Amino acid sequence: MRPRLSYANVVATISLFLVITGGAAYALDGSNTVFTDDLVNGDVKVADIGQGAVATDELANNQVKAADIGDGEVKAAEIANGQVGADEVADGQVRTQEIGNGQVQADDLAPGVAPGASGARAWGLVRSDGELLRSKGVTSVTTPTSENIYCVDPAPGINPETSVMIVSEDIATGQTSAATDNMGHVEFDSNGTFCPDGTMQAVSAMGNGTPGSITEIDLGGFRMEGAIQSFAFMIP
Repeated sequence: MRPRLSYANVVATISLFLVITGGAAYALDGSNTVFTDDLVNGDVKVADIGQGAVATDELANNQVKAADIGDGEVKAAEIANGQVGADEVADGQVRTQEIGNGQVQADDLAPGVAPGASGARAWGLVRSDGELLRSKGVTSVTTPTSENIYCVDPAPGINPETSVMIVSEDIATGQTSAATDNMGHVEFDSNGTFCPDGTMQAVSAMGNGTPGSITEIDLGGFRMEGAIQSFAFMIP
């Protein structure tokens, strides 16, 4: 007959194991009792990591790759100043809305591309009281000395001392009228006598003709006098 294990045999075997191992089998008690050498490599899974438990100090340098970042998760606040250079921008990704007014200068253009070939550097529509109704590349328009003197302050990057301004009356709200024989007039004044340094001066006037009907043939002249005018301007 084969011998059968008794209760005494089992208890004796367990006692022998505990003696050999020094009684090292015990339950962990308290917090912070599991250390790196207690973990089997590769056995810590995502479910074992608490929300927000991995911070910068837990990440090795250069270990966050593109695959680890969700689409659209890197915003301006996550990028340090001066860290995005030409190498980080894909071809064809810089469009008009990414470029500030007046930031593209003649030196930035490719050979053979003339300044202004892609549009005026600045333009605007000014109401007769000096309010800037719409514009590009313009900081402000003021009338500091006289109602018919308009001082245009171009955006940074446009040098008034080396630029010119083309102006024209806005006939929709100007003084030109066939019924009264009046003619609105606006000119660029390169001397800029009445405007502050760093601005460009436009002067408006009205050619005051002899009142008459719309069918009248006016053989007389005009009397030019200062008058407010609505006008448009462009700085090529």
